[in-house]
Amino acid sequence: MRKSQLAFIIIFLCILGVLFYITFDYPKRARNLPFLVISLAMIILIRELIKELSRGRIQASAPNVNLTAGHEAESEKPVKYLIILGWLTGLVLLIWLFGSCLSATLPKSPI
Repeated sequence: MRKSQLAFIIIFLCILGVLFYITFDYPKRARNLPFLVISLAMIILIRELIKELSRGRIQASAPNVNLTAGHEAESEKPVKYLIILGWLTGLVLLIWLFGSCLSATLPKSPI
């Protein structure tokens, strides 16, 4: 279990949590898409967090087993995670902003 991977997942979960909370201020019709996207991203991140924690337990019980054979070199992994973090953050931010633009143009529901 690498601390940088856990930090990546936890930071991204915190960002999504803040965006989820802010989305409650949107009109009812405009918040559906951001809720869907943020919820799906949170589910995927929680799954990855569980996978990382279980991988850490496996490596702690069998330290001589090489579970990373065939993967990229260790020096490439931080760059890979930074690219993924930037792409996912930009995607969620653009969808969040797009929902914000829609909420400004949609009339309020009479219900």
